Amino acid sequence: MKNSRSRKWFVPAKVIILAGLLLLPEAPGLPGAVGVPEPQSGMQDDRVFDWLKNVYDQHEKKNYALLIEELESFHQTFPFSKYAPRVQAMLAEVYSEKRERPEAIASYLKLLFLYPDFEDLQVAKDRVRALVAKEKSFKKNADAVLALMNGSDGQSDADRRFALVEALYALNIRSLNDWLLRETRSWLTRFPDDDRGDKMLAMQAGMYLRAGREHTAAALLFKFESVFPLSPQLADVRFRRGKLLYKKLGKPEDAAEVFKMIVSEQPRSPVAPRALFLLAEVEERKLKQPDAAMVTYRNVVKQYPDSPFAVDALLQIAKIQTDNKKDYAGAIATYLEVAESYSDDERTIPALEKAAYLYERRFKDYVNAALQYVRIAEAFPTYKKAPDMLVKAGRLYENKADDLESALGCYDLVLKNYPEHKKAREAAGRIEKIQKKREKGR
Repeated sequence: MKNSRSRKWFVPAKVIILAGLLLLPEAPGLPGAVGVPEPQSGMQDDRVFDWLKNVYDQHEKKNYALLIEELESFHQTFPFSKYAPRVQAMLAEVYSEKRERPEAIASYLKLLFLYPDFEDLQVAKDRVRALVAKEKSFKKNADAVLALMNGSDGQSDADRRFALVEALYALNIRSLNDWLLRETRSWLTRFPDDDRGDKMLAMQAGMYLRAGREHTAAALLFKFESVFPLSPQLADVRFRRGKLLYKKLGKPEDAAEVFKMIVSEQPRSPVAPRALFLLAEVEERKLKQPDAAMVTYRNVVKQYPDSPFAVDALLQIAKIQTDNKKDYAGAIATYLEVAESYSDDERTIPALEKAAYLYERRFKDYVNAALQYVRIAEAFPTYKKAPDMLVKAGRLYENKADDLESALGCYDLVLKNYPEHKKAREAAGRIEKIQKKREKGR
């Protein structure tokens, strides 16, 4: 009797479980009642494609903007759809119908690069040829653009997309800039872990620079430095940013810091000598620090004596010595250093000319002035003004130094080495005058 009350309320466990299942809402993805089809939710690529095809076939101009947006959206939503090649072909056709030929050409090339097995590739190639023939902005690069119709041998989607952007970017066709910017953004979003992200970001910054958007370009170059600190392109990107800050954005202090960073952290990079030279230029021209600039210019010569900037650095030192410091003797010494250390460099010519000028005008040292002019003619006999240099030297010897023998020697060299030059007649006249002068003195 004691247990009969307990048995009265007992319900089997499987009955409780069954009742619980009946009360639960249907789980997502589980089939409903037998014979009732499960409704599908969300967009399906075939349905979206059918709608796109329907709108496209209407060729309604007022729908072109919407159609381009939706065709691009299809690629983002269904990147691996079997309809992707046909969507890309439609996109190219819409651009063509809108008479936006640069975008149409680029879109057809994208079709050729990404979908080499597309059934209508020959049609796409014919379209490219026809469009390139009409588009003026492609005139200079027509052959290079047509060569891209061969597509890419890239193995992956990322490879082929990168190859297309890189090839078109290298051609520097301004009318493609906006299209390429969209492609770089798409690539960086789609392949964030790709090892070529640094190159793509650098190209993107370059496109903004081509578009005249210097602030945006500088911001992206700074992003590059932050995101890709180990990139082989780091020094080059830093240099580009420093040059932008200096030349375009009016921020010389910031530019100076960037140039210093390059020289200290990447001293052996190809851009380091130029970065150091521009640092000196910023100090001289923008920060008005001539003493600091002279030290930095001298460091260019010390650290990078074989770079093309070494001679320019010496010339700038001499200029500061002349114009700012009024140190004419120091300037002459620096100009002569150019001639002694870089005797084969044609920049020796203006260096020696300026040394001659200072000897003549500041020190009345006519002999040394004449010697510099002779030195130019001897070191660079094919220089177009070599005869002029000899005549200048001759006149200094004749009229200022009273050294007629040396003057005759200069004039004789003109007749001997440059008999057809217009200065030969003048030299002959000076010789005759000196000879008559001597005869009168006897």
